[in-house]
Amino acid sequence: MRKAKSEIDLKAIIKANLLLNECFVDYPDELDINEIALVKNCLVKESRLEGHTGRIVTTGKYAVITVDARLDRGQKNFVKSHELGHKIFEETISNFACNEEDLRERKKYNEALPNQFAAELLMKRDWFFEFTTGKGINFRLLKEAANYFNTSLSSVCIRYSQLGDTPCAFIFTTGGKIKWKAIHHSFPYFCVNDKLSGLSYVKDYFETGTKYEEPQEVEAEAWFRNDMNYRDGAKLVEKSFYMPSYDSVLTMLKD
Repeated sequence: MRKAKSEIDLKAIIKANLLLNECFVDYPDELDINEIALVKNCLVKESRLEGHTGRIVTTGKYAVITVDARLDRGQKNFVKSHELGHKIFEETISNFACNEEDLRERKKYNEALPNQFAAELLMKRDWFFEFTTGKGINFRLLKEAANYFNTSLSSVCIRYSQLGDTPCAFIFTTGGKIKWKAIHHSFPYFCVNDKLSGLSYVKDYFETGTKYEEPQEVEAEAWFRNDMNYRDGAKLVEKSFYMPSYDSVLTMLKD
């Protein structure tokens, strides 16, 4: 049964903060996911995984969490925290193998809850507010936050869309296809186009390899032409972070 988002948030906040208190973690640099996992009878290891980024195998009260060894440090931390969330919230013995889409899921209860738990564990709300509030929004801040909280850039963007003080939207594109979005509740648009538009500067990157280092003004139609709030001539500011090794672009849009 699908649960309300507020219930997911509340459960995640409570469990993550109880665990932080139990482990006497007061600041992000004190947080060691491997050690915290041991407190919950979970052994963490790294190995090459195919088809998924993390998994947890549970036997009785004990579990083994495995993360793909090819991920970077921040990605590994989020995957470990996500899998630990499965252990904490599942009442019955269960095994999970999670892919990249599962790590961004915010609707399906059995994946959304571990994701919110991982976000709260790594980027506790008070910590996140203190680090980001009043600083505006740009990729420099987002990358600094990923380093500070020792997590992935994607997870920071999603967290900012939930807690940040500047309305914005993040859209991740791989191989010219839109893969996911994270949109601030005060951003004027929500319904993202199904396909990458030629009006977007991101399209240029996938067609010609052209990178734009400075923010670019773009028609809102390039990303939100089917949104009920869209009006002809509306403009947005588009800024992208390029990831050639992943054939991907992370785009930030501001009104």
